[in-house]
Amino acid sequence: MPIEYHVIPKTLPQSARESKLYYPILKRKGTIGTEDLSEAISKRCTLHPADVQAVVIALSHEIRMSLESGQAVRLDQLGTFSLSASCSGSAQAKQVRSSNIKKVRLHFHPDARIKRWLSRLEFYKTKNMKPAQGTRAKASGKQD
Repeated sequence: MPIEYHVIPKTLPQSARESKLYYPILKRKGTIGTEDLSEAISKRCTLHPADVQAVVIALSHEIRMSLESGQAVRLDQLGTFSLSASCSGSAQAKQVRSSNIKKVRLHFHPDARIKRWLSRLEFYKTKNMKPAQGTRAKASGKQD
C-alpha cells in the first residue's frame, strides 16, 4: 500500500541563496495504541487481546531494564534498541563526571528484513488531501 506525502516549502537561512526549496513530507494518519494493536495481533494468533496487551507492556518494561543495565536489545525480525549519549569533554580523565552526560538517546536499528521492506515502499503525492493521479514514487525516489 503506497504511503501518502505532501509537499511543503522550506527556506534555509544558512544557505547562501536563501531560496525556497520544496520537500516531501510523509502524511501520518494517526497513531495506533496498545489496545488496538493488541486487538489486531490477537486476530493473527490464538491469544486473547488482553494477553497480547500484557506481553507488550511486559516487553516494554524488560527493554527498559535491559537498556538500563547496559545491554542492547535485539528483537528478531524487528531490530535492535540501544542507548547512546551526548557528552561534554574534560581536559583530564579524573575530571569526568556523570554531569558530562548531557543527553541520552534511544536508537533503533531495523533488522535486514525491515530494511528490505523499507527499500520497497512506494509513495504517492497528495494535493488537497486527495491522491494525485500518476505520481507514485518508489523508495529510490524514482517516479512511476
